[in-house]
Amino acid sequence: MNLKLQTINGDVHPVSVESSNNLFELYEAVAKALDVDPWTLRLTAGTTFFDVATDGETTLEALGIKEETDLMALRCKACFLESPGESRYNADYVCTVLQVRQAGWNAIEVEFSVRGDGSLGRLQKPKDSQLRVIDETGESRFVPVSVHLEVDEDVKSGLSHKKGTMTFAGVPTEGEVRFVYGVGGYAPLAMNLSLGRE
Repeated sequence: MNLKLQTINGDVHPVSVESSNNLFELYEAVAKALDVDPWTLRLTAGTTFFDVATDGETTLEALGIKEETDLMALRCKACFLESPGESRYNADYVCTVLQVRQAGWNAIEVEFSVRGDGSLGRLQKPKDSQLRVIDETGESRFVPVSVHLEVDEDVKSGLSHKKGTMTFAGVPTEGEVRFVYGVGGYAPLAMNLSLGRE
């Protein structure tokens, strides 16, 4: 089916999908037509908001989206925090979070720089870091699915420095989370991802 998609500035874009496609696939098609990341979009029809968090796997037919449905694409800011703070072991071992940004529907990247003076040995490994989420079911802990290091100066004794990006998948991109560097001893850094959307 061919849908007419309107943006907030009045531009109309054709989007071709099948009624058997799911909402994720519609978001992907719209994102391609607009040349943007799909998670930066919100699709509406009249007063109905189509939310991938609850209806991502639902078919367009089941959602009532038909060829005559007038879709509106709204742009929203992807989660982005600049210098939200530190996860500290002590004054000599500090991980500074430089930036947090959304990297997918349920993925975020944490850009970090960690330094240690060598008094307690080597720096802990970034791959052991955690993103903690507390909700009504309790606490969930996520480790990075990938770590890319730009700087990896890790010596047995003496000043050490690691700088890079950790990617966490299957995590919320809104609300409160806690970042903890390494395997243990570093204090959690509370971050409100929703603030990055304002």
